[in-house]
Amino acid sequence: ARGGACLLVPGSPCRCTSCLCDKTMHITIVEAGDLPSDAFLSVRVGETKRLRPFKVGEAFTFKGVDASSGGCIQFDAYEKLGSLMTRGPEDASKESLQDVSIPTAHGPSISAKIRVSPTEPQPVEKREKLQTRHKLALDAKNYLDCNDIWGPVQGMLHALLKNRPQDPVGYMIAYLTDAQDARHGGGAPGPRPAPQGERPAPA
Repeated sequence: ARGGACLLVPGSPCRCTSCLCDKTMHITIVEAGDLPSDAFLSVRVGETKRLRPFKVGEAFTFKGVDASSGGCIQFDAYEKLGSLMTRGPEDASKESLQDVSIPTAHGPSISAKIRVSPTEPQPVEKREKLQTRHKLALDAKNYLDCNDIWGPVQGMLHALLKNRPQDPVGYMIAYLTDAQDARHGGGAPGPRPAPQGERPAPA
């Protein structure tokens, strides 16, 4: 896919409401801007993701929406590069390698080598453990996304490496304090200069 763009706006935390918990939710595209004919919209709620053509009238249905989503709905816009339909291996019980060449509307075809391998059913205990681990990771991602944690943290690390302060912990505390003040005030934290006497950023 090309042109993937997360439409979950940073700085606008989602707020979970009881109407999103343990119910069926329908999301319908009622209006869309000028889009290419091969644009697609992906909508993710909790652990469930749906993909539809990005055009008016397309609908997404999510059943059993629970509180694990944190009240967040993530939108990703994609543009289709190409499409190919091919036959799978004749013997699905054996591993095989398959070369694929996906024609595109613009530019050369996309070539790839695909491995198709049989899998053994996982024991229930192992499967439940993997599902629990996945749920914990998803809950953590939802929390970070909904509260726009990555933006300030990435900005802080960039400023830290640029200014190389002698007291990095104090510098980070001050930077995050500025970020918190800016968020509550509706602004954005500006670049924090290196404190007096500290080593400036490398050229």
